[in-house]
Amino acid sequence: MYKQFISSLALALTLGTGAATAGPVLTPVPPAGPINVGSTFNIGVDISNAVFVNGYQFDFAFDPLLMEFISVSEGGFLPFPLFADPLVDLSDIANGNLLAIGNYMADAGVSGSGRLVNLSFKALAAGTASVTATGGLYTVLDDWDLGIQEDLSTTTVETIRLDLVQPNTVVPEPSTWALGLAGLAALAFRLRRG
Repeated sequence: MYKQFISSLALALTLGTGAATAGPVLTPVPPAGPINVGSTFNIGVDISNAVFVNGYQFDFAFDPLLMEFISVSEGGFLPFPLFADPLVDLSDIANGNLLAIGNYMADAGVSGSGRLVNLSFKALAAGTASVTATGGLYTVLDDWDLGIQEDLSTTTVETIRLDLVQPNTVVPEPSTWALGLAGLAALAFRLRRG
């Protein structure tokens, strides 16, 4: 009991009064520029304003008509994750929902900002896709073996938009056409003389 009180007091002092209301934020980070249909691409999920976090669990929503989920991997924010790759529930993937993406550390919490996970997708069709990360972050108030953990935030919601486009078809410059026609004319002239 005394150990739990000291841990709670230390956490409260670390959080302060302003940081507790601001809370951590999960932010999807898209690749730079438009995404070509048929290509694979990564979306990172970053965390900011984290205080004493030792695990995460969040849902990720995407448009299954425009994007196909491939894989999820750790992003490095947790220094000693329990699992090499985050766990994910694929039971609602047909509707574009990756549920309970999560991983944990059997250790004290981590503070700061960084990359939680990297999600890999394939672009299926052209359009503007929205993706949303909603989830919770966990902090240990007592010994992990006792299973005492507290949900730090379950209202972290960020949405971004992705532009999925058809790959550009190369249209030659007028000078390229002129050079090609001049070459054909020279070849025809030579064949005619020869």
